Amino acid sequence: MADPEHRPSEIRRLFDLIVQLEPAARAERLAEAGRDDPALRAELESLLDADTERAQILGPLEQAFAPPGAPPLGNPWTGRILPRYEIQERLGGGGMGVVY
Repeated sequence: MADPEHRPSEIRRLFDLIVQLEPAARAERLAEAGRDDPALRAELESLLDADTERAQILGPLEQAFAPPGAPPLGNPWTGRILPRYEIQERLGGGGMGVVY
């Protein structure tokens, strides 16, 4: 990942891939991704830790408001229908929130 301009999108792509893996596979994929780039691995670990913390804090709340038959956590808003809107996908997120 030599091009700094594409680094954020590459980090996002790897995060989206790794976050869906089981813990053992996650550790293996992190090691592979960070083999030549320790800073990349540190960034991915930080994002994964933050996602785990988010799930622990917000998970019960998200499940409480999930419509019947909604998929379990992960991306709890996808597929919901609000008055006049259907949430189709997560576009991005940061320290202040998530954009769908």
